[in-house]
Amino acid sequence: MQNSKIFYPAHLFVLLTCLFIANAGAQSTLEENLQRTYKLALSNNANILAPRAWPTAAKNYQRAMNALATAPGEERNDKLITDALAQITLANNKSLQAKTLIADVLKKRDAALRANADTMANSDWRSGEKLLKSLTSDIERGRLTEPPALQRRSSVVIAAFDKAELDALTNQLLIRARGAEALASFGNAEKLAPKTFGRAEQSLQAAILSMQQYRYENAEAMGLADQAESEFKHATQLTLMAQQIKNKQLSTEDLLLIWEDRLLKINAAAGLDYEPLNGWDATADSIADHINNSNTWAIGLQNLLTESRAYIGSLEDELRLADQQLGGTLAERDELI
Repeated sequence: MQNSKIFYPAHLFVLLTCLFIANAGAQSTLEENLQRTYKLALSNNANILAPRAWPTAAKNYQRAMNALATAPGEERNDKLITDALAQITLANNKSLQAKTLIADVLKKRDAALRANADTMANSDWRSGEKLLKSLTSDIERGRLTEPPALQRRSSVVIAAFDKAELDALTNQLLIRARGAEALASFGNAEKLAPKTFGRAEQSLQAAILSMQQYRYENAEAMGLADQAESEFKHATQLTLMAQQIKNKQLSTEDLLLIWEDRLLKINAAAGLDYEPLNGWDATADSIADHINNSNTWAIGLQNLLTESRAYIGSLEDELRLADQQLGGTLAERDELI
């Protein structure tokens, strides 16, 4: 009897410990399953594709996780966990169903997202997201069981995300040009330098039109965007000078002398004499002729250099042949001696 009194508490302690470990293991497995299912549902975009089921599932998931963090293992409410798990599973299944039905919509949405439409075309992006939520909500409710109706609704959402993608790519391409445009407009370039500002606007619109025709790696649109940026900056420069004239800080004569001085520097660099009475047009033509003649002369020198190199190459070939022949003659002479 003494032995049984000694060993019984020990056996009971071992049994309770085993039960506690088993219970803790089961609870741990339940918790891991909840977290794994939640991550799976998010990876399947359940928050987007199951807009009716997901809010409740996410709310109960958070309640379950809070309970796990605050309550001891043996006092924890496992029903709260199992309910949250069931709701998340339901939302995940609904998202998988929608994913199959509107694969084309999601493909276009991904393209818009890659183009950073959520930041570069935020208004268009939010419009597409709103239409998508309405579409997936109706799919959840079973309102779009007929393929024609589903196709019509899907095409509307696809068009919205397509516009968001195009606008995002266009905005990224034109971001510098539009910045230069804003600066030029702030300086009133539209009134003070209307011709240059107008050319810039034409280049900008041409770039937009080109992007509408082809939106990916469009070299033509890139060139037009760069041209628009340069013209807007040019308009800003002209505006500053026009503003100085308007404020009588710079007279018309001052402006003419500035440009004449610049022409004189170019003329001197070309090594030409300058005669003010000849006029700017004659001086400019003289400089252009000098540059053209210099280019012609440079081309002639390049051709001469090419011919000289070819001639030197032929002489080197003859020298190698003569050296081989001379080497053979010397060898025969040595053999005779």
